[in-house]
Amino acid sequence: PTLQFLATRALPGVEIGSATRYARVLKYGDALGWLEIGMGPKGLMLTLSENLAPHLRPLVANVRGAFDLDAEMTAVDAHLAKLPELAGDVKREPGVRVPGALDGFETAIRAVLGQQVTVAGARTLTDRLVQKFGAQTPGFRDSQLTHAFPDASALANAGADAIAKIGLPKKRAETLHHLAVASAEGKLPLARGAIAAGRAALATIPGIGPWTIEYVALRALGDPDAYPATDIALINALGRKGETLEHLKPWRAYAAIRLWRRVAKKGIRP
Repeated sequence: PTLQFLATRALPGVEIGSATRYARVLKYGDALGWLEIGMGPKGLMLTLSENLAPHLRPLVANVRGAFDLDAEMTAVDAHLAKLPELAGDVKREPGVRVPGALDGFETAIRAVLGQQVTVAGARTLTDRLVQKFGAQTPGFRDSQLTHAFPDASALANAGADAIAKIGLPKKRAETLHHLAVASAEGKLPLARGAIAAGRAALATIPGIGPWTIEYVALRALGDPDAYPATDIALINALGRKGETLEHLKPWRAYAAIRLWRRVAKKGIRP
């Protein structure tokens, strides 16, 4: 399910995804390289470019987190089965993990680009951002991997006016610029596990609301209880507004993923 989730949201030029493979361009420290995660004989198999090899241990930890490999799924599923609306999903498809992200800053930028626009519109805007501000890759392993996602310094230096030219309202461009400046200055801790600090930092950025904070906490910070209750797909899946699933604490992120899977045929998240 995680490979499928990532494949559905793969950003052209930056990522390639299928039901059995996920590859992407990734900047780690000063190194710009690629990595690929696929199904091996005993589970997931990680392959990466030589220039990322010095960062192997933190990258392995990052991938384990992004694929939620350390979750106690038996306990999670038993808890989710208490909700009548989810009991059938758990029985049909046990062990659905939370698909995380390999780059917290990128996740935050993509979430903001997905605010109040259609899925197709968000993809168009994100692609324009990559083409305009993302570094081109020097002939990586796969010819489809042509660009890196724009890093914080590139967007911080560009300024809000230049960012707005991809077709954004000025306020939205300013939010992206604020995110980039905060990240470039080391004031935006979006690493997995920095749940309280990451949430607090996001809340200080103008234009970042509850949905974005919950979405980034779920995907990037690894908060197992993150739940974007105002998300229209979750509201549609439950058939009612204002539902925060308090009785499913501390595993509401897993409920969100299952509900999103249920409505996946109607659209995808940013």
